Amino acid sequence: EEEKWRTKHAAVELLGSMAYCAPKQLAATLPQVVPALTEHALTASHPRVKEGANTALASVGAVIKNPEIARLVPTLLKALADPGNATPGALDALAHCQFEHCIDPPSLALIVPVLHRGLKERAAQAKRKTAHITGNMCSLLSDRQDIVPYLPLLLPELQAVLTDPIPEVRSTGAKALGRLCAGLGEEQIPQLLPWLLGALCHDGA
Repeated sequence: EEEKWRTKHAAVELLGSMAYCAPKQLAATLPQVVPALTEHALTASHPRVKEGANTALASVGAVIKNPEIARLVPTLLKALADPGNATPGALDALAHCQFEHCIDPPSLALIVPVLHRGLKERAAQAKRKTAHITGNMCSLLSDRQDIVPYLPLLLPELQAVLTDPIPEVRSTGAKALGRLCAGLGEEQIPQLLPWLLGALCHDGA
């Protein structure tokens, strides 16, 4: 058992060190690294592994170049470590943030898990707020392709928002999806149009 947790701790430390990769490598690795670290931060039974995961996530925050997001790193890390209680505060901080700089891959890596959680909230206000933030992402990215690895995480939740019983939530979700499509191009989201046409046919049946 001792050897097992030491191996996990070493793996967590290695994942954290990837935060210091070259920019292109960073954009490619963070979509896999941050979810793995977050899972260990939330579920690891051994305190050393949990502590190591949180330290590694802080390493990701330490290489963020966007100064607006850099100021929000403690809030975002808190939301990753305690999503049930800290997500609303992180969403409020993102919603009120006045962006003057592009969002880089490390920023995106910490923001997207918070958005994913926000889109799954029951409260209509939280879903509207999250959809609005998500829709703004493409216009703020230093490279719009950086968000492509996160689409499998975000798209299903945005599609669910489109079927929400509250019209304002549906409208905000539709705008968010429209901005993603406009920013990335339809070829990056090939499954969206067939899904929309299927939903229309289903409603008309």
